[in-house]
Amino acid sequence: MFFKIASSNNSIYYPKSSIVNSTGSANKAISNIWDRKYTPAGKTSAQPVQQQKIPKKETPLTKTESYDVDGNLQYIYKDKDGRIVRVVNHDSSSEEYSYNADGDVVTKKNFNSKGELNTLYEYSYDKENKTQTSIKKDKNNNVIAQSKLHFSDSGQKIKEVIYDSDGNEVYYSEPVYDEKGEIIMENVYFPDGTEMSTKEYFETVARLNKLIK
Repeated sequence: MFFKIASSNNSIYYPKSSIVNSTGSANKAISNIWDRKYTPAGKTSAQPVQQQKIPKKETPLTKTESYDVDGNLQYIYKDKDGRIVRVVNHDSSSEEYSYNADGDVVTKKNFNSKGELNTLYEYSYDKENKTQTSIKKDKNNNVIAQSKLHFSDSGQKIKEVIYDSDGNEVYYSEPVYDEKGEIIMENVYFPDGTEMSTKEYFETVARLNKLIK
């Protein structure tokens, strides 16, 4: 699995880049129950009668407390498989996640404190080529940014490419790892491979953010 959300005792880590209904109603199952009835001739015949079963109860979500990087309290909701499906922040804003059959995140929705959708992230995976693509959309479902992560055979990120809303490459980055396998810095490049200075990087990000807004 390429993409997971993990939490620790004191912090929760989010991905860089459909609403999971935490109290969704259970699907109602309909089944045929054969009811034996007598015919005028005294014989019996089996006729199907539809009867609605009582809906099965959804497995309740597990609620725990955590803290963001600034020390603010958060409430974390996990499903029966231990996957985070909802995070409620101290200001009542929230994020909700959904997963595919492999347990990879496929959507993330950000809501403001009023419960209104702000942004939607959609994730797709190409496991043969070891890539993960994310698309960021606004509340009206318009694409505002895109990115693609490339991974090594061991699952480490080796490259991230950032695109604008039209799919044009803006820049890419390559991480540098320490002996423990943790990222200590990232080198950033223009699409032609020219390395960006710190100033150029922040100017590029600012310009991209301005286009997004």
